[in-house]
Amino acid sequence: MSNYENKVAFISGANRGIGFETAKKLGELGMTVVLGARDVTKGKAAASELVSNGINAEAIYYDANDSASANNVYVYLDKHYGKLDILVNNAGVNHEQLMGKNNSSSVSQDALQNTFQTNLFAVIELTQKLLPLISKVPEGRIVNLSSILASLTLHSMPNSPIDPAKAFAYNASKTA
Repeated sequence: MSNYENKVAFISGANRGIGFETAKKLGELGMTVVLGARDVTKGKAAASELVSNGINAEAIYYDANDSASANNVYVYLDKHYGKLDILVNNAGVNHEQLMGKNNSSSVSQDALQNTFQTNLFAVIELTQKLLPLISKVPEGRIVNLSSILASLTLHSMPNSPIDPAKAFAYNASKTA
């Protein structure tokens, strides 16, 4: 029996990309992975792919922009597992269209607010909601995915390698 069996991980934004790969790797270690997805059909397809590879996986609805869904995740995990070993806050958005230049003087208030809501405030809300379940295990973990674009050092460098990707709302939300 591995040290990872009987452990449960919840990954937000897990039906594709980094979230899916994280779920896959945790599942390969023997953990049960619960994929949070805005589109449950896509989430279930991703979970089915993992199950076909011998991973104990399932998908549930989670939308960072739907406050009720954080509570629903809590209720689901509490009912089915009574605990949470690992929370991976992966869901994120970028609402900005870049034209190869810094957009800090032109980004819309809507893009700023929507990006911060998903990339920062929803992360805090989900984490606070799930903390009681994480507190039930001796080695609970919370993993918040960010981005190299959050680096204040890289943003301040002359001729920074991230100059073409200076999306103010996204980068600032990931720094936060």
